[in-house]
Amino acid sequence: MSTKYEPEQFEVRIFDLEDGEHFVDLETLTHVLQGIQKAIFVLAKNELKEPLARLSAKTKKSFAIRCSIPRPGSYVMPIAFGQHDSHLLEDSLSKSVGHVAEKLFECFSALETGIDNVFKTIAESSGRKQLFTAFRGMIPKSGAKWKLGISGRRLQKEIQYTTKTIQTLKRFQESILLQDETSLQTVTGYLIKMDFDRKSITLKYPPTNTELECYYNDELEDELSLFENRRELLQVTGNVTYKNDCVTPKKIARVESIQFLDVSELFLESFVVDDQELAFKEPLILTPELVESCQFITLRDEQLGIDVIAQTREELEEELRAELTMLWKQSQMPDTELGKVFQEHKKNLLMAIKEV
Repeated sequence: MSTKYEPEQFEVRIFDLEDGEHFVDLETLTHVLQGIQKAIFVLAKNELKEPLARLSAKTKKSFAIRCSIPRPGSYVMPIAFGQHDSHLLEDSLSKSVGHVAEKLFECFSALETGIDNVFKTIAESSGRKQLFTAFRGMIPKSGAKWKLGISGRRLQKEIQYTTKTIQTLKRFQESILLQDETSLQTVTGYLIKMDFDRKSITLKYPPTNTELECYYNDELEDELSLFENRRELLQVTGNVTYKNDCVTPKKIARVESIQFLDVSELFLESFVVDDQELAFKEPLILTPELVESCQFITLRDEQLGIDVIAQTREELEEELRAELTMLWKQSQMPDTELGKVFQEHKKNLLMAIKEV
């Protein structure tokens, strides 16, 4: 049996624009809309148990956003997803659209309230990571001269995101991605004890100053002499279980790797975008910084607009290359489609890079 279904509707408002104009540069609008669309697809995948990389054409059509004509007032755009034409939508899918809308607006609200419970309900760790990436793309970045508002019938008031919202998202990412017991996780801490008989090492976990036992296999025993009597932070990767608070690690089983946390300067001479090698005229040198909990490291460069975060050095380098790819593509856009901050990033990037 089929019933006619009304699309889920809400509005995005981009406000506090430079010079009070009712215009938005293409780069900003693209990031906001792509972030919203990606978040909806991730939530739909979680609802329907479909693989994100292979969402069916039917699902994509049902959850694709469509934008109405912008209205005056900063830059207000009505958005809808769900049923867009006169065809009937299956009851089961219409319910799923409603469930996805509920989750989407719970996520919208969570970033304003600072309560991350809804993100924990996403079934897979990979889905949570993809959801964080989606929201990171749509939130105003550091230096942006605009703010984002979300309103709709599922919200009692307009939710507003500013450049400070990204810190809330980073805190969510830090607290949630460390809690997945079904996949390998990396925890950072100080070595305080080795027990060769039990094949374990004990870390001091900085956020809570609690002890964390890590159990390794025979293959790693020969490497442990490298860490004895050293005071640097160690990163241990394995299967993590948590205490009842679902935040504090209790132990790490089946440890796969133990290594020092590498926060030495990062040098990058070149990167590749769409098979085109791009080289820095002078090597890019960035210094990783630890967040307060010591569980994540960040890289920032205000001149180029770089702002990335990751748990390990390897992941940080991957995030940096992805950020540079986005910034380079942005630099190919005309100035008329970019805000003043992004024009400055473009100018600095073009001055720093040459095509090989």
